[in-house]
Amino acid sequence: MLKGYTAPRTPLGRSSLVQPPPWHYVGTALAVEYDARPEAVAAFLPAPLRPGREALAGRCAAYFCDWQFASGEAAAGGEPEYLDPVHSQYREFILLLTAEFEGSPCAYCPFIWVDQDASLLRGLIQGWPSCSGGSLCLRSRQALSLRGMQPSYTRSSPNIPSVLLGQL
Repeated sequence: MLKGYTAPRTPLGRSSLVQPPPWHYVGTALAVEYDARPEAVAAFLPAPLRPGREALAGRCAAYFCDWQFASGEAAAGGEPEYLDPVHSQYREFILLLTAEFEGSPCAYCPFIWVDQDASLLRGLIQGWPSCSGGSLCLRSRQALSLRGMQPSYTRSSPNIPSVLLGQL
């Protein structure tokens, strides 16, 4: 009998691309909130969702995330995924639109891009609209070093580096 939570299933069940839940996540994220035209947001909402009302109309958020995950498989005696960073770490871009469902505010996700197969399949299992793709969010120190520049510090925020966007 073949075993495993997802394909490929094998006699030992150790080749599954995704191990069974529970799944545990840790990561860092950059959230960018912005306003879009409410009619543009409405074009992406499936029924029965409606655009958010008044102040929430057109509200959106874009998330750039670096994730690492582990499943409960390690606790059950399996190999812990965190020992294999190629498998357990991934980047993700998520787009959320403010909407309304039966009179209550909610967020709808029309798009997610991930750069790793296991996260893609896990997202699809959970009902997310995952697609294969890549995103990159550089820290200011990395962006500056790519251009051979040093960060400058201002008097108002001596611990936070600032750079004129025109320099990048």
